[in-house]
Amino acid sequence: MAGVGAMLANLLIKWDLDTYILLRIRIVMGFLLILHYVALGFLVVPLNTSRDSWARVLDALCDMLLVYVMGAMQAAPFKNEMFPIWAVLLVSSRSCTNFMSKYDAYFELRNTLKLWAAALLNVRHGSKSSRASFWFFWGMLVIKILYRIKARKLASNSFWHGRSSELVLVYMGSVDHNLSNFNRDTLEGCKYLVYGESKKNITKGLSPSINDLKSVVGLDNIWLHDGRALLHIINERKNTVKDLTLAFALSRLLRCRMDGGRLHEDTISMTRELICSRIIRADDNVDRVLAGILLMDLSFLVQHIHTGYPMVFCQGLRSLYFHALQCVVQLTCLVWLLVDIFPHYNTDVLITVPTVAVILGMKMFQAFSCISSNWTLLLLVCKYVSCRNNKRMEHVFERMISSILGFKEDLLVSFSSRYDFLQSSNYSEGKLRVGPFNKHLFAGRLIRRTRCNTVIAAVIRALARYMDEEGSRLPRHCLPSPRVSDRAQRYWSACLELPSCSHLILVWHIATSLCQVKLEQDRGYTNNRGLFRFFVRNARSDLAGNVSKANTVANCLSRYCLDLLISKPNLLPENIFASKKLLLDTIQHANDLLRSCNSPQSKYDELIAAGSRQDIELTGNILIQGAMMGKKLIDSEDEESRWEILAEVWADILIQIAPSSKAEAHGTALQFGAELVTLVWAVLCHCGIEKSELWPEER
Repeated sequence: MAGVGAMLANLLIKWDLDTYILLRIRIVMGFLLILHYVALGFLVVPLNTSRDSWARVLDALCDMLLVYVMGAMQAAPFKNEMFPIWAVLLVSSRSCTNFMSKYDAYFELRNTLKLWAAALLNVRHGSKSSRASFWFFWGMLVIKILYRIKARKLASNSFWHGRSSELVLVYMGSVDHNLSNFNRDTLEGCKYLVYGESKKNITKGLSPSINDLKSVVGLDNIWLHDGRALLHIINERKNTVKDLTLAFALSRLLRCRMDGGRLHEDTISMTRELICSRIIRADDNVDRVLAGILLMDLSFLVQHIHTGYPMVFCQGLRSLYFHALQCVVQLTCLVWLLVDIFPHYNTDVLITVPTVAVILGMKMFQAFSCISSNWTLLLLVCKYVSCRNNKRMEHVFERMISSILGFKEDLLVSFSSRYDFLQSSNYSEGKLRVGPFNKHLFAGRLIRRTRCNTVIAAVIRALARYMDEEGSRLPRHCLPSPRVSDRAQRYWSACLELPSCSHLILVWHIATSLCQVKLEQDRGYTNNRGLFRFFVRNARSDLAGNVSKANTVANCLSRYCLDLLISKPNLLPENIFASKKLLLDTIQHANDLLRSCNSPQSKYDELIAAGSRQDIELTGNILIQGAMMGKKLIDSEDEESRWEILAEVWADILIQIAPSSKAEAHGTALQFGAELVTLVWAVLCHCGIEKSELWPEER
């Protein structure tokens, strides 16, 4: 231990000695490789806002350490033939950490400068035995950087990516969308553009012409094709290859909405019929239809906006082949470089071998991610359909499609439940806080998959009731479901005059929290241990099936909508500052009324006493209105009816707050996963619904 301490002391004190300069370079290089792997992990694991901040810090730290270690190599008072090899390997590793992000020209230019620094190192320190392999690998990295810059420009000018909305608007306006010819099973008559490129370059500002397109593949062409390759299952939700093409066609329409384009009325009517007949009303398998097709729809949109896939596929399969060829040549160069340096066996060579192995792993992962992506599968399907008369090529593409199945990525549906109004430990700082126990329960936790599917199914049932209405606005009064009859309508009607969606969310969240405390009282969950069993382990064996499902839906949506109000108010259809002011006012009222309460039970008693009026006519501040609503539910409804009403009302609230003109905000939020409200927003956008009649016009 004393030896290690002495070495560390010498490393800091005798920093200018040759031995410690080399040791410091080795340590920083190893640490930098670890950081590169962590940065690569940030690209694979879905981000949230906190992880995104850490990713930015990590990116800056990697750049700083790389510049430092290359500067230390250049300034070293001795020669080491491994220095230029280490430098070019570190630049290659740094480039791999950004392969799934949008190609940033500034990032690529920085890497170019680092490559020139590595070239200067080779002039000073390089070995003659490895000179050819070094320069060949160096040249391949320069070509890769230049190609990535060029690919970004190609993608921005391509009708397949950057100008997709222009092409879709022209194409969809030129075809006949006759609903009488539409077949919901075969999608005959659904002439949506899946793939089609221009035969020639068209200057920006000039509209594309349908006559200039080549290799046009429509959605009906794919669905009417009887090839067995199109019936393969591609994920655990039992979606088929045909479902993938439907998701991509919808994604191109949603991309038009994100770019501010206006689709033709016939196109919207056809899409609405498709959504209603094939997705919304497919009650046999809600999870497969919505969480499969619509999540793939959003997944394509996410990858178009926030990743480098448009650059990898900027010219279809041709650019993918070039990308794969680059990876193969770089892997060959790495092996060549390793063979050249291996005869000079020493400690530095031993350090270089695992470094090369790490970069080989990064390169292989990069190539595998692109080849196994949904974009590759989609392009292969289009080629497969296009060569229908060529049995030999059809067989080749069928084998290629089969070889990459089973590796499809899923987009997570996120509904965070960090906040519960009555569980907050105090309200004195103008914000909701939770104690240590409740923070463990609610902070940043994603709902388990089974509960997620239960909530999604409830939202779809509510959506089906709205789809019978015509027009571009959601009606204020929704049709009552047969399950609850018109009981929920009494409570929903009491809230129709509330001035904003924030007001509605807070009132119903407080009412739901009171009903939850009442349920805990009835079940004997009066201490933290009982609460832990109830919330975390979901031990609800004493709840009937309908009550358990309704309780899950109501609580999940209640806490999720409150989380939207607190953390993501830009996704709500109202002014952010108005939402924040309303929330702060409600917290202040809670601080005045509940200051002496130190438990959810005491807060419950205080609020029930405050909401002692027997009618539903809401008066007073938001806190009192929520207490009045909660007391009315507890006094007038039995347990099963109470939770069924709450579940239905919360599903309606989520649908009413989803339509908005904030397409850009939803697009930004998609980089952290698919918010449930974004999923509903996408469905309503496809159906041409842009606003809700429940909210006043924005000024």
